[in-house]
Amino acid sequence: MKKIIRILFFAVLGFTATGCLDIIEEINLNKDGSGTYITAYDITKLADTYGTLDSTGQSIKDTKKTLDSTFEVLKNKIASLNGVSAAYLDKSEKNVTKLRLNFTNINVLNKVLDQDKKDASEMNLYSQSKGRLTRKAGGVSSLMGGDDEEENEMMSPFLTEMKYRIIYHLPAAVKKMTNKDATLSTDKKTVTLEVSLEDVKEKRKTLSNEIKY
Repeated sequence: MKKIIRILFFAVLGFTATGCLDIIEEINLNKDGSGTYITAYDITKLADTYGTLDSTGQSIKDTKKTLDSTFEVLKNKIASLNGVSAAYLDKSEKNVTKLRLNFTNINVLNKVLDQDKKDASEMNLYSQSKGRLTRKAGGVSSLMGGDDEEENEMMSPFLTEMKYRIIYHLPAAVKKMTNKDATLSTDKKTVTLEVSLEDVKEKRKTLSNEIKY
C-alpha cells in the first residue's frame, strides 16, 4: 500500500499545488475482531477553493480521475489477500474516492496496510486483545517524504493544510483512550482523531492511541 499511496500522493500533488486534501481512515470493529476498513481521499476543499480548475489550471475532474484509477489499482492488489472480502471502490460521494473492504481479523488489516512496506516501524500498526485496540504512531511517513530530503522539502509547504482523520467504531462503550487529541461520541462507541500531517511530522501530535472498551 505504501508504494501505491506514494504514487497517488505525487499525482495529486502535481495537479493541485495546494494542501487541500484530506485523508480519512475508518474502522468498524466487531466483537469477534472482524470488521470493515475504509480509506478515503477527499478533495472537496480543493474544489471549494478553485471551483472547476485548481491553481495550476488542471481540471478538478482530472484530479478525481487520478484518485479513482490509483485506488482501483490498490483495490485489485489487496482483494486477493486471504481474509479480505467485499473490496470495492465507492465513488458515490462527490470529490471523494473511497475504498471499502471487510477483514476477518486485525492481522489481516495489518497485511492490507503493510503492502510494499519495508520499514518495521511502519508495519503492524494495529494490535488487538479483549476489550482493547491499539494503534502505533507510524504509518504516514510516505506522505511526509520519509528520509528523502528532497521529498521532505517538496512536501513541507503542503502538510499544514493536509488533515488526517482516523475514526474507530467500537463494539462497546469506550472506557479509556490515551490520545488526548481524540474525541468520543455521545454514545461512547466512536473515537475520532484529526490532526495535520505537519503536526505529526513535527511530533506535536501523534496518531497512536490505545483504546479500552
